[in-house]
Amino acid sequence: MRVAVTAANSYGHGTGTSAAVGPIASAARVNTVAPTVTGTPARGTALTVSQGTWSPAASFYTYQWQRSTNSGAGWANISGASSSSYTPVVAHETAQLRAMVTGINAYGQVSAASAATKAVAAVPPVNTTAPSITGTASAGSTVTANSGAGAPAGSTFA
Repeated sequence: MRVAVTAANSYGHGTGTSAAVGPIASAARVNTVAPTVTGTPARGTALTVSQGTWSPAASFYTYQWQRSTNSGAGWANISGASSSSYTPVVAHETAQLRAMVTGINAYGQVSAASAATKAVAAVPPVNTTAPSITGTASAGSTVTANSGAGAPAGSTFA
């Protein structure tokens, strides 16, 4: 880039040109350190992603968690998983997860993926409150079973 300045008076005009400078650096985001997922990849255990390092810093960042059921050959967005933390559910057991972080500013947006996690571990349910029976235990009476409570989230009772 250079600038040309034209001066004029009653005797005419003349133009002076500056030396060229550049190239002009882009203001678009560049991810210089990839986002990182922390936490244990297991059902019911929260994972968190860092935004990584961007140059220059973005105005804001968005997040999208993804899963792969084929060892990272293909990735699918997890519906509703768009914050910096995510807790895997039963449907993600044995899948790998990653997070896409997008840095956005007035010049556009750029996305960067974290490394894939290990396969999400299945976590068998654990009884946290014992089941119970209410009612009178006698012929012709109705008794009701209470399933108690269990962990992790997403456990079902029968």
